[in-house]
Amino acid sequence: MNVFLSYLLCINLAMTLHQVPKKVGLQLESGPRGGSALAFSPDGRRLAVGLAAHTTARIRIYEFPSGALLAELPEQYGLVYELTFHQVSGRYLTEVEF
Repeated sequence: MNVFLSYLLCINLAMTLHQVPKKVGLQLESGPRGGSALAFSPDGRRLAVGLAAHTTARIRIYEFPSGALLAELPEQYGLVYELTFHQVSGRYLTEVEF
């Protein structure tokens, strides 16, 4: 067995298989041009979504897995490229890169 094949075999043995659900669990509204970025909070209970319009973008923060809208930030010019959660003093801060 060559080194490359044994390396691939080790990778395949270490993978965890996940089954794709057969039904939609949560459906969120997107912007007119879709979503541009997603981020989960460190505890997995909040989901930040960057929504794209024609020349602007907005950010919505949802409770997960219920899908309840917690906050919506005002529209900004440009596209949201990245969203990141940071935990500060027991609260979450969302970092946005336009």
